[in-house]
Amino acid sequence: MLGFRLLLIKILIISAICICKVTSTYSMTNDESDILHGEQKDNDEVPVLKGFENSELFPRPGVCGPISAKMFLNVYGGSEASLGDFTWLANLEYKTDDGDLEVACAGNIINKRYILTAAHCVTGEILIKKGQLVSVRVGDHNIDTAKDCNEYVCIDPPQYLGIEKVIAHENYRKVTGKRGSVNDIALLRVDRDIEYSKSVAPVCLPSVVPTLKPLEPGMKLTAAGWGHIGSRSYSPVKLTVSLPYVANENCTLSVDESHLCAGGRFREDTCSGDSGGGIFRLHHLELFQAPFIWIIEGIVSYGRGCGLEEPSVYTRVTSFMDWIQQNVLE
Repeated sequence: MLGFRLLLIKILIISAICICKVTSTYSMTNDESDILHGEQKDNDEVPVLKGFENSELFPRPGVCGPISAKMFLNVYGGSEASLGDFTWLANLEYKTDDGDLEVACAGNIINKRYILTAAHCVTGEILIKKGQLVSVRVGDHNIDTAKDCNEYVCIDPPQYLGIEKVIAHENYRKVTGKRGSVNDIALLRVDRDIEYSKSVAPVCLPSVVPTLKPLEPGMKLTAAGWGHIGSRSYSPVKLTVSLPYVANENCTLSVDESHLCAGGRFREDTCSGDSGGGIFRLHHLELFQAPFIWIIEGIVSYGRGCGLEEPSVYTRVTSFMDWIQQNVLE
C-alpha cells in the first residue's frame, strides 16, 4: 500500500510539471481548444484565438489549412495526394454545348460561401472554349469515381454547389507581348453553405497568421490539383508536387510584384487544368495543438509549357488581401 501511494504521488508530481510547462506558454479556453481540434459547431460562432483577431470573415488555424495524418509519410511530375489532403481544393464545372459538365479549372475554399480562383477561369476565352461556368464540386479525390476510399476508410461523397455570383478582378487583363496577365484573381460565391468535414475544409489566408515571415528564394512551396500530366489532359486523382519559391528578378515570365514565381525543375510543375488552384506554404504555428497549417500563397495563373525548367507564375495572394476582404460578404 505504501509503495502504491508513493507511485501515485510520483505520477501526480510528473503530471503537474507537464501541465505547468504547457500552460505557462499559453492558457487556452475550452472554446479555443475545440477550434484547434476542429470541433467548432458553426463558423459564425468561432471565438477568435489570441493573435488571430484580424478578420471575422475568414476561418483561423484549427479550422483552416488542416493536414491529414499521412502528410508526413508529389500536378505535372507529382505523386498522388493522400485521401483527405488539400481539403479546400474545388473543381470548377463548365456546361459544354452538348450539355455535359466538364472540369477545366480549380479553386480554393476560403470560407463557407466563397471560392478563390483565377480570373481567367471565370471570364474570357475559357467560356468560349468550354462553355458557361455553372457549378463547383468540393470534397473530391478521384474525379472518375463516385466514391473515394483507401485501404482503411472512405471519404464523404463530393458536394455540388451552384454559383450565386462571379467576381473577377476589375483590372484583370492580358499583358501585350507576354503570355501572361495581371490581376488574375476572382471569387465565386456559392449558392449555399459549404459543409465542413474531414474531406472539406478551407485553406488559411496569409492575413490570419500575423507571425508569417516573407517568402525567401528556395523556400519549399507545394501545389496540388488535377491538371495535365503529360499522357492525359487531366489527372483523375488529386496530385501534389513540391516547388521552390523563385524571386521575381529571377523569373523571366513575371510582370510585376503581384506575381509569385515557383518551380523551374524538369517535369515538376503546375499545368493546364490546375489553373485557379493554389500553391501553398506549410507553416509552423508554435501551438502544440495545431503545430502546422497550410497557407495559400499563390493562385495558379500561367507559364510557358509545363515542367520545362522555367518557373511558372502565380497570383500573389498577399497583394490582393484588401481586394478579397472588400468583396467577401457575410
